[in-house]
Amino acid sequence: MMFQLIVDGVSVEEIIDVLTLKYVGDRKLILEAILNQVDELLKEGLIVVLEENDNVVKHQENLFDTCEKISFQVPVLEKFSDMEELLLLDPIHEVEESGWPHKKTSVA
Repeated sequence: MMFQLIVDGVSVEEIIDVLTLKYVGDRKLILEAILNQVDELLKEGLIVVLEENDNVVKHQENLFDTCEKISFQVPVLEKFSDMEELLLLDPIHEVEESGWPHKKTSVA
């Protein structure tokens, strides 16, 4: 839910307000978790800061699919970089004659 709010251009303050309405948990914990997650997403280049958006959708009307609040769980960003080198290979110039994904072992 948090990432959808970010995509929709909702401010961090509004995200915190929305999530404290939606989830059971300490507001301070939710605040810290959201700020840490947003910071991590910014550092990874997955989101960018935009200027104020007048067209921000208000999400508080459609928050609940049930009447009960859900327990808040701290969001975790999982980063998989085990195939980074392979994905960054130039498939024309840095591979053997047999083709991708066979990396050239010697420089010609």
